[in-house]
Amino acid sequence: MLGGWARSLAVLAPVAVAACQTGAPGGGASVSGIVGGASFSARDSYATRGSSVTSSGLPAQSVTIVITDYTGACAGPRAGGTTLVMSIKRQGGAVLAGTYGADAGGDEQVAAALQSTDAQCHLGAVDTVSSGSITLDSVSGTEVAGSFQLAFPDGSLSGSFHAAVCGSEAGTFGGDDASAGLDAGAIGDGGACGAGP
Repeated sequence: MLGGWARSLAVLAPVAVAACQTGAPGGGASVSGIVGGASFSARDSYATRGSSVTSSGLPAQSVTIVITDYTGACAGPRAGGTTLVMSIKRQGGAVLAGTYGADAGGDEQVAAALQSTDAQCHLGAVDTVSSGSITLDSVSGTEVAGSFQLAFPDGSLSGSFHAAVCGSEAGTFGGDDASAGLDAGAIGDGGACGAGP
């Protein structure tokens, strides 16, 4: 059974950039707030949509929104880059327009994290969200648009996004852990890595 904010850090493990190889154009995002004493300057965004089967054999759909502090986000991670990753997973049906967050329960789960890479594109600091909400105004095969208000242990971020769909994350979820969508290609582990932000 799914429900609420995912809290497992294990699913934030870095993965290859294969989920984002289509070369689709990025999108726009606006972010305000401070986390860990630093602001986040949004420069690009993209979204992925995926499907999986839970450990109990039930189908699940996901939408992951990625906002970066560098351009060309869909092409892969950047050395020294910072990425805000938000993932929504819904068991038994598609992720539709609506608000997801602290009151999510039953068949829905939400996860979000602010992640950074070092000079070799290895996963560095990860700051997971403790509460908040993600509102999807529209979800299509080409774009996901909406807004968010996220609280972290050491700050908060809010903003909006118009993210072009870039690839898919089919097969990335293991078991019932909805936050696995957080590794949908946002952060690599030393694989294809672009120049710094």
